[in-house]
Amino acid sequence: MPPHTERIVSPYDVEARYGRKRETEWCGYKTHLTETCDADLPRLITHVETTNAALPDRHALPAIHEDLAAHDRLPACHLVDSGYVDAGELVAAQAEYAGGAVNGPDSATEITPVSYTHLTLPTIYSV
Repeated sequence: MPPHTERIVSPYDVEARYGRKRETEWCGYKTHLTETCDADLPRLITHVETTNAALPDRHALPAIHEDLAAHDRLPACHLVDSGYVDAGELVAAQAEYAGGAVNGPDSATEITPVSYTHLTLPTIYSV
C-alpha cells in the first residue's frame, strides 16, 4: 500500500489526499492564506496557496515567499502559526528574502486562537 501522501482517496479527483490537523480530518486539499495585519489598515488577503492536504504546512512556506516576493508583497515580518515553524525554513527565508523575518510560536509559547466566525467561505470541493 502506498504511503498516505501518495494514496488516492477519491475516484473523482486523483490529486486529492487525506489530511488531518489536530482533530479535523478531510479528503482534498489544504489552503494557505496570507493576509496583512497592520493595526491601522484593513486586513487584506495578499496570497492564496493550495497544496496537497497531506503536505506539512512548513513545506508551503518557500512557494508562498517566492510568490509574495515576485509580486512585491513580501512583508517585513511574516507571522506564521506553529505548523510553519521549522528552523531550516525560517533561516532560509530570512537569508533569501533580504532580511524579511519569519516569526512563529515555539513549543513554549501559548497561542490564543483567532476566531473567524464572521468569515464565510463557499464550499468549493468536498468528497
